[in-house]
Amino acid sequence: MAQSGSEVAAGHDLATPGTPMAPPAARRFAPGGLVRFIPVVVLIVFALWFGSSQAQNRAWLPLGIEFFYIAAAALGVNILLGYTGLLSLGHFGFFVAGGYAGAIFTPYILGGILGVNAPWFGFIVAFAFGALLGTLLALMCCHLRGFYLTVVTLAFGTLIPAIITVASAQLGGAGGRSVDKFPDTTNFLLARGNALAGIYYVAVIFLFATIFIVWNLTRSRWGRAFMAIRESELAARSSGVNTYWYKVASFALSAGIVAVAGWIGALRYLSVSAGSAGNVSTQSFRYLVIIVLGGIGTIAGPVVGAIGITFGFGLRWVQEHFREYNGLLFGALGIIGVATAPEGLVGNMRKAVRDFQRKQVQKGRARVRSVVVPDLPAELTLPRSRSLGSDDTPMLEVTGLTKRFGGLSALSELDISVKRGTVHALIGPNGSGKSTFVNVITGIYEPTAGRITVNGEIVNDLSTHKRNALGIARTFQNLQVWRRMSILENVMVGAHSRSKGSLLRSISGLNWVEERRIRNKAWGMLQFVGLAEKGLAEASTLPFADQRRLEIARALASDPSLLLLDEPAAGLHPTEIHELVALIRRVRDAGITVLLIEHHMDLVMGLSDTVSVIDYGIKIAEGSPEEVRHDRRVIEAYLGTDEHV
Repeated sequence: MAQSGSEVAAGHDLATPGTPMAPPAARRFAPGGLVRFIPVVVLIVFALWFGSSQAQNRAWLPLGIEFFYIAAAALGVNILLGYTGLLSLGHFGFFVAGGYAGAIFTPYILGGILGVNAPWFGFIVAFAFGALLGTLLALMCCHLRGFYLTVVTLAFGTLIPAIITVASAQLGGAGGRSVDKFPDTTNFLLARGNALAGIYYVAVIFLFATIFIVWNLTRSRWGRAFMAIRESELAARSSGVNTYWYKVASFALSAGIVAVAGWIGALRYLSVSAGSAGNVSTQSFRYLVIIVLGGIGTIAGPVVGAIGITFGFGLRWVQEHFREYNGLLFGALGIIGVATAPEGLVGNMRKAVRDFQRKQVQKGRARVRSVVVPDLPAELTLPRSRSLGSDDTPMLEVTGLTKRFGGLSALSELDISVKRGTVHALIGPNGSGKSTFVNVITGIYEPTAGRITVNGEIVNDLSTHKRNALGIARTFQNLQVWRRMSILENVMVGAHSRSKGSLLRSISGLNWVEERRIRNKAWGMLQFVGLAEKGLAEASTLPFADQRRLEIARALASDPSLLLLDEPAAGLHPTEIHELVALIRRVRDAGITVLLIEHHMDLVMGLSDTVSVIDYGIKIAEGSPEEVRHDRRVIEAYLGTDEHV
């Protein structure tokens, strides 16, 4: 696919309307480029310098080891907290479990079976055991939300020391167990006969491997799904993401990385111990403080936070004076960090750079580098429908649909048939049940009674994400845009059910062909709705009307047979409504059936092929716009009768 194409300004998050163009000699700010790799280069240089200069220093070298594996563990926790939006207060339990599984039991079990230097298998066993344990915990709690999920993770962290105490014969009780067999690291990489230096370089490689994994993850369909769950789980499900299993996968990957850190920690201390339940909670909270101070939802943030916490708390003076007050210090740092810099150090640095760039653009001293929009075949710039039935088969047929909330009936014995390739409007006064109808059709609510058939298939028992895969897409009355993701990424998530790629391929970066296909598909939908020139900006920078169009582009990326638009004109100006009407017509002309829920009567009457009217959950009229306009029952529902005046 050709990647050269027309260039359009990409500086919507920097430039302001009316900003004069800078002269050709002005600097150009790129959206990313090689600049993003500078921190990695700096970290490599630091790792090599520190390992060489402190190789014989028995005070600083262990601190270096601790920094690298704690930074990796914090990145693992950040997958869960920063990217998926799930808070765990028991992740240090996976650290302990990884130490036991990888450093204590692996050498005995595998050494006796394979007869090889089994300690090197410890990191594999630690990751597998941690991921398995994380999966089991996630299966129990990922159907919960917010506070309840966090409580389960806290209970897990409290449970680990209790298990160790009960199984003291095998696990050593409160004192833990010593590592008797560990891998020979004396000649590992640059160790030069220094076993401790060898462990240092093991930790260094582990951190860079974790950075590689997280980097690839955040640029894959799995990472985008995680971030979509963080921003709006409802919108993620409606876009085809199986949110429950993706949260389980996030837990498993996060726990596996932390468990490998526990294996390296066991080699560093030559023992494994959980201590008390309070210690597990404190150490778990330590990860959170590192992430918050560095920057939640970034790759550099946990690394920067780990540098400050590890080396700051490792200073001899700090250890001598504050050893008994670590919990107090972590708590104070957490409160201060959230109160003064909620985006963390890295987030604040990014904000400062954006502000500086914006000012430079406004002063005419710089301009934003143009975005190259791919030259795409015409078929990629038009939405496609997955309609499989015959023309005579209704796209949507609802029979006897009833939905009750306790004793309140929101929908009652509703019968609606939507012809394929048409715009079918559903209207009614406020509180008539229109949004409930959309939520039942998309699987957010289960119907109390009735049957829902889409494209000839009964969907009553299908979950929301499976209905999206079948061809049902929607927008929301209250915008559900993933504001911290780019506009392009929003649309790429919309194509989730039309893409493929395992978690393993995603974290290893081997899914690039599929990624390019989905990216081009997303560019095509952005061109269709007129947002391509803004594709690399954050969704939060879009004006309200453009966010409405973004939701439509995201829905169209799933190749829907049926598109449900829930009050798309709400909050728009007349000119914007006119543009919306033209866009919906183009969607219909592309062969996609549209179910329109709307209050704006001029839009409904001028656009719809068929109009259904409901009042108090009951259908009171149906027909052409002209027929409905003059229906006595519709007039009474909207204006009231003389008896009600």
